[in-house]
Amino acid sequence: MDYAAGESHAAHSHPVDTLTLVCGGSLVERAGSAEARAGALSVVVKPAGTEHSDRFGSAGARTFQVVLDGVVSRSIEEGDTGRLGWKWIHGGPAARAMLEFAQVLKDANGRAEEAGLALFGVLGAVTEGGLGRDDQPPRWLRRVRERIDDDPARPIRVWRLAQTAGVHPVSLTRAFRRHHGVSVTSWIHRRRVERAAGLLSGGSVPIARVALQSGFADQSHLTRIFRRATGLTPAAYRRFATAS
Repeated sequence: MDYAAGESHAAHSHPVDTLTLVCGGSLVERAGSAEARAGALSVVVKPAGTEHSDRFGSAGARTFQVVLDGVVSRSIEEGDTGRLGWKWIHGGPAARAMLEFAQVLKDANGRAEEAGLALFGVLGAVTEGGLGRDDQPPRWLRRVRERIDDDPARPIRVWRLAQTAGVHPVSLTRAFRRHHGVSVTSWIHRRRVERAAGLLSGGSVPIARVALQSGFADQSHLTRIFRRATGLTPAAYRRFATAS
């Protein structure tokens, strides 16, 4: 689905459960008192009847949406993942699982149920806090994460982040993994992959330039990390995103 720059949708709901992957662009979605900002490789779980409003960014947005019914949703309801509520998940295992699910659906190779259950296993773990912790990170750690998220493409060194936060690098790495479930380096790679995905979805920037603009050393570095994160090469993701 394509949405124009600046397009907005007033509060509404859908009669079916949906899963949506943002392939490129950005949006802000509001459900009740909660608000989420989403970009490339963000995934939203949206149960039927969830009232929400959307506002799309300056570049619009392109999404891939799955309506859940039939054998996959019945298997999910009968499984042990429980009922998932409205939630945005940004990058990481959820994005990879969603992309793998999308490929299975597009290939129509009979593995939809298996891929759907794998996807919901990942989403259930994230929703229940399985990839992080419920307690609040210290203020200095929030500043470190914001520094990474604000511009992941620039050169980032763990020791420099620790120096800026006023803590030892070992303290930083331990606290980061405790609260975010991954290493600092993995988080940086995740954010760079998301930026690369957004550029790839535009369909015109050469992949070598995408690599440099996303903070990777070169195209081969981007390809290695991108494939590890998403299961697709940058070229394959571009084909998927521009066809969605």
